[in-house]
Amino acid sequence: MWGPVPVGLVVGAIACGAILVAIRSLTHDRGATLAAGLGMVGMLLLISGVGPGGSVVVQDTLAGRIWIYLVAGLVLLAVAWPSFSRLPVRTEAAPAPSPVEAIAPITEVPGVGGERTSRES
Repeated sequence: MWGPVPVGLVVGAIACGAILVAIRSLTHDRGATLAAGLGMVGMLLLISGVGPGGSVVVQDTLAGRIWIYLVAGLVLLAVAWPSFSRLPVRTEAAPAPSPVEAIAPITEVPGVGGERTSRES
């Protein structure tokens, strides 16, 4: 403790959050982040219990409870954070098509004109 500030709690929270953010941003996968987060919470539960020698790493105090809920909250936040790469991208309006080149008008149609067909006579 550095005065009223639990330095280990702050540094540990920053480290756990950084690991979760790194996994989420590098893999772009919620499942991998959830697996890492469940590993963190599982390890926290393991070291919160009484060990074979009777030692407890995370004690049942206010700081210990804050640490447990903080890690669980970081995991939920990292897993539930929206994926910005899957959001639709707004693009600029497509440029207007270039004007069509002038095409010579059709002056003759085959089969139509001055010739008479067998039906007309």
